[in-house]
Amino acid sequence: MRYKIKKMIKKICQYVFFIVIVTTLFSISNAEHPAELSYLFPVPDSKFVSKSTTLILKSHPGKTLSDMNIQVTGFQSGIHNGEIVYKDNKRTFIFKPYEHFTAGEIVTVQLNGTIDYHYRFTISEKPDEEYLDSESLDQSLQSNISKFYKSSTNQEVRSVNGVVLPADFPQIRTYQYGQTAPGKIFFASNITQLSNYIIIMENDGTPYFYRRYPGYSPGSGDFKVHPTGVLSVYLYRSREYIVLDSNYQEIDSWVCGNGYLTDTHELLLLPNGHAFLIAQDWQYMDLSDSSWHGSPNAHVMGNHIQEIDENKDVVFEWRCWDNYKLTDANHMTLKASSFEYIHMNSLAIDYDGHIIASARNLSEVTKIDHQTGEMIWRFGGVNNQFEILNDEHGFSYQHYVKPVQGYPNRYLMFDNGGYHYTYPFSRAVEFQLDTINMTAEKVWEFRYTPDRYTNAMCSAQRLDNGNTFIDWTRRPPLLACEVNEAQDILFEMEVIGTSSYRTCRYEWEGMLLVPELICEGYPQFVRLIYNKFGDNNVDHYNIYGGMTSDSIKFIQSTTEAYVDLKMLQNNIDWYFKVTAVDISGTESPFSNMVQIFVDFMPPEENMIINGDFSAGISYWDFDLNGEADATMDVVNKDKKMEITIIDGGSDRQDIQLRQDYIGLLHDISYLFEFDAYADTNTLVDVRIQESEEPWTAYGRIGFVFLTNQKEHFSFPFVMESASDFNARLVFNCGLNTGNIYIDNVVLKQNFSSSEETDEQLPLESSLEQNYPNPFNNSTEFHYKLSRKSKIKIVIYNILGQKVKTLIYSTKPAGNYHIIWDGKNDKGMDLASGIYLYRISTDYGFTKTRKLLLIK
Repeated sequence: MRYKIKKMIKKICQYVFFIVIVTTLFSISNAEHPAELSYLFPVPDSKFVSKSTTLILKSHPGKTLSDMNIQVTGFQSGIHNGEIVYKDNKRTFIFKPYEHFTAGEIVTVQLNGTIDYHYRFTISEKPDEEYLDSESLDQSLQSNISKFYKSSTNQEVRSVNGVVLPADFPQIRTYQYGQTAPGKIFFASNITQLSNYIIIMENDGTPYFYRRYPGYSPGSGDFKVHPTGVLSVYLYRSREYIVLDSNYQEIDSWVCGNGYLTDTHELLLLPNGHAFLIAQDWQYMDLSDSSWHGSPNAHVMGNHIQEIDENKDVVFEWRCWDNYKLTDANHMTLKASSFEYIHMNSLAIDYDGHIIASARNLSEVTKIDHQTGEMIWRFGGVNNQFEILNDEHGFSYQHYVKPVQGYPNRYLMFDNGGYHYTYPFSRAVEFQLDTINMTAEKVWEFRYTPDRYTNAMCSAQRLDNGNTFIDWTRRPPLLACEVNEAQDILFEMEVIGTSSYRTCRYEWEGMLLVPELICEGYPQFVRLIYNKFGDNNVDHYNIYGGMTSDSIKFIQSTTEAYVDLKMLQNNIDWYFKVTAVDISGTESPFSNMVQIFVDFMPPEENMIINGDFSAGISYWDFDLNGEADATMDVVNKDKKMEITIIDGGSDRQDIQLRQDYIGLLHDISYLFEFDAYADTNTLVDVRIQESEEPWTAYGRIGFVFLTNQKEHFSFPFVMESASDFNARLVFNCGLNTGNIYIDNVVLKQNFSSSEETDEQLPLESSLEQNYPNPFNNSTEFHYKLSRKSKIKIVIYNILGQKVKTLIYSTKPAGNYHIIWDGKNDKGMDLASGIYLYRISTDYGFTKTRKLLLIK
């Protein structure tokens, strides 16, 4: 009985609460915010508001909001308590609810005190999982141990003017035709899912600084210098902008507030410690009843502008849903199930402190009042308010719209120009706006002759000396150029294998406090590459390594900016660090630590996993396309692959047996072999190739003709292309019928090896540093002879007394190694200490090195 009474009372309360809310809603004014406020967020009657939004009020200059009271009520979630924060001498009032609002509910706000006003807004119905949870961001970048990522180009050491480059570093060429503006070139490469780089470069192509980030890291490549004297770059993995000081140390990070994802296109850092960012906001909309007959559940991405203060509080937000319409997007179909109708790609603060925003998919530049959030004017697109006097093309799908310093109402942009009425072409173009007569005049432009077109990204940067630095991004191989006011080309740079969202020039000086270490793995050695960028006083580097992260020990010293380590225990993780020692002998702190699983491959090992099909179909993929119908299985009796084809489809690739992730090294010889036959005479297209377009085929394999007699096929080839660690082997069996049988698939390096010497003769003689060093039980010496000679290798103590003759004999030219167990000529263990070892030949080559024996 008591339970029923309680339940009845609860229902009555809910009903009363409902009546109160509904009554309140009908009494709420739909007018703009009260005159006492210069800014109110969210705006009255706004929709799609984030469930984790804050509320912001701003008074007019000279006024305060010190006596404000606020009551915030969600139709479903009830009354919300929260933190009240005052900013800007109490001109700004922020309410931060302790709890999120409920999806889809109406929220009412009652203001009392300084201002008496009430209004409402509606929360987005977006599912919870589509909101950003800052705690779930990938924090692996905070680790001081970075994993190794395999290189994807030539294993030969690459360097530019003494700066050693990783194997996957983009290939860059520069051409200078005249005097450029001072400064260095900044860009972020977008190479692969495995690695990307931020790069600072001199005019001649010499890297001044680079840093590798794993994955789609710089992403958009918005890597730049801010007027505050710091750098920033967007990281895709953590969906944030990080800020670097002049020592390239991470000192801050910026993300959007109110539950939005941080867009890749822009970060502005202001002298007052505030930042401007672009937010991404995906919403579901029913567009089926609209005039464009769209999807009933269209997934639409909008962009908002946020100003965030030094305490990471949102103090200003301008939302697209309150200002732009979907129909503002030009040259777009709104019938797609998912689309972005704005694609905001740049922000700038104008000469008068207001905001300039570029909306690519609207072909519009919008000026926004920083105090009120109202649109001041709209230039371009379907809502264009300006008459363009002397340019018949206008602009479309533009990027990087920036005010020209010293010229109010003048703006420079990169006009991608995909929808010029004549034909698509791209240019840098500058307009002077007359905001009284509402006219626009083209005052400068640069176009290549003949015209060039790039459909996305790019930038045009006005430099202090009047030159313009232009990024062309998707116009390979041209990446960027610099031109003067007379449109003379002063500088060009080309890049192979990457693109960059923006490429700019800035005056900059910086220096690493510790070296940066990158690790690359190859089948026969591990390469460490390290640089202490900006430090001209480095004398040498010390290499440290170990098989656990807490057992790092000194390995060797070198004046080179890289080292190849061969004598490592195989099939185990290794950890490495380096230090830099300056000319005065001062050693720097450790570099970052890198971790690598050492997986040296013996030359004769089969690179194809389960090539004899003893493990069934494991490690093999089987794809059918088009109308093809086929099955694969391993015949248990003799463990061969049997492909049964019912319908061969319309293309050889419609039936494909393949294996991925095969590593091939440039300029190495390989032998590819397999056994095969078929029930009837059959052609099979066999390839070792790239795993993505343009599907470059490696080796001369191609078609093989199969009969009902088992045959062994053998194809030796040299990897003439750049190294590829993600190659794939494919058997294209389409256009056939019947059964095909494949067995004993082998791919291996194709050269004979010797215990003492390799077939490839060295061009010069050398004696390498022993390894390991220091050593205990044994150490190994590697040496090269460029000609036949009688040689002697002798160990001496620190006093110069001979203690061991390692070798004294005649050897032909070649590559050699010898192991020493730390004993003298009498077979007795030597004491711990420093020893010297020396090689001498009868043709005059001598070399002496130090080693350290520890017992």
